[in-house]
Amino acid sequence: LFPVLEPGTGQVQVRKGEETEYAYTTLPGASNPVQGFWAWQGGWLMEVDGFLIQDGQILNESGGYDELFGWRLLNGQPFYFFRRGEWVGISYAGQALPLAYEDVYHGGCCGYGLFNPWWNERSVGFFALREGQWYHVMVGVVKE
Repeated sequence: LFPVLEPGTGQVQVRKGEETEYAYTTLPGASNPVQGFWAWQGGWLMEVDGFLIQDGQILNESGGYDELFGWRLLNGQPFYFFRRGEWVGISYAGQALPLAYEDVYHGGCCGYGLFNPWWNERSVGFFALREGQWYHVMVGVVKE
């Protein structure tokens, strides 16, 4: 399986060989709307312009999220950022953590990409806005 952006249409297709398994339409003219594509638990996940799609189901809708971004495996468990209304939160291992921010910087291009979240197997670093102040935040998991 692999994602393909159809030029000029804004449609992202998940293909298996030549066969289209799933299609999602973004805003026409988007240069690279796919932020990530992963095989996971026998299926697939794709992050497209603030939406997270798992095996053809848009998780934003089922979870009531305005935006989902930054999906990664952290210590073998799913981690992602979500926006509901004015606040950005964090989900880890299926649970919302008791952290909330006005914004988490992401999607920056070129030199500003240095401020995007970064990950390794057991930690995430990101820049978050709270009460008008930007902070560099580190979230880590102690391996059991």
